[in-house]
Amino acid sequence: MKKMIFFPLFVLSLVNANNRILIDTIDVVVFGDQSTDIITRSDIDRPGLDGSMRAQDDLIFESLLWQEGVRFKMVPDDQAIADRLQALQRENNLTKEELDKIFLQGGYTPQEGKQQFARLQTVNTVMQFKVGDKIVVPERVIQAHYEDNPEYEQAHYCLQKITIPYSDKISRDTQKQRLARAAKAGICFNESGWSSEFWIAQNEIAADKEFIHTMKVHSISPAQEGLYGLELFRLKDKKESRLLTLQERYNDILMLLRQPKSQLAVTQVKQELTDQASIVYLQPEITNVSA
Repeated sequence: MKKMIFFPLFVLSLVNANNRILIDTIDVVVFGDQSTDIITRSDIDRPGLDGSMRAQDDLIFESLLWQEGVRFKMVPDDQAIADRLQALQRENNLTKEELDKIFLQGGYTPQEGKQQFARLQTVNTVMQFKVGDKIVVPERVIQAHYEDNPEYEQAHYCLQKITIPYSDKISRDTQKQRLARAAKAGICFNESGWSSEFWIAQNEIAADKEFIHTMKVHSISPAQEGLYGLELFRLKDKKESRLLTLQERYNDILMLLRQPKSQLAVTQVKQELTDQASIVYLQPEITNVSA
């Protein structure tokens, strides 16, 4: 790996014989077998297509991956890029004008936006090619993780609620007792007074409503004092807690087990490409942090 440090190289615009305005600076030059990439200060100051800011080191890695894509002919042609952009428009319900506006808001002309999109497509393809085989997780490892780390779906309750206004003729305790006897005898309350059905998860139930856990379907709870009257709940349906199947958790487990492998693989790829590259630094590294 060849790394040389030079004095800053400025890109200038002459205003007159005595004054110059700094337009940009070249920070890094990345030399490859197929092409040479120049990284300017404006490249670092400008967000990527996804809106994120990139540090100098990120752009160098992107350049190295891009050059690998050029080397191995992984760069999509104009028609492929046009097709993918059209698919992107359909997925996000965007017109061509709206897509161009997004490019402009990010600091890219429509043509620059297409070029950057093609570049990112190439970079992603190269990463998948170089990292894919290194993040394979054997089925037995996924199965073992599933068995060693069981996860359960919480119980869910389908409820209705009714509020009975407080009586000004009897005490609240007497009113509660009468409501309890009516519920036990199966005497229906005014159906129009019940709320619409709603589902609630076990961990969403407040401490003073824990009686819901032991209710039977179609039963009515004891009356609880509320702000505007006595509140009763009717359990319409219940989904018991259950062990999630391997199929339900497969993708989550796979992503979890791939993460450390992926991080290591990316680090290895980055080191490999950097060692093979000739990189000239003209400015010190600047790390951008998104506001």
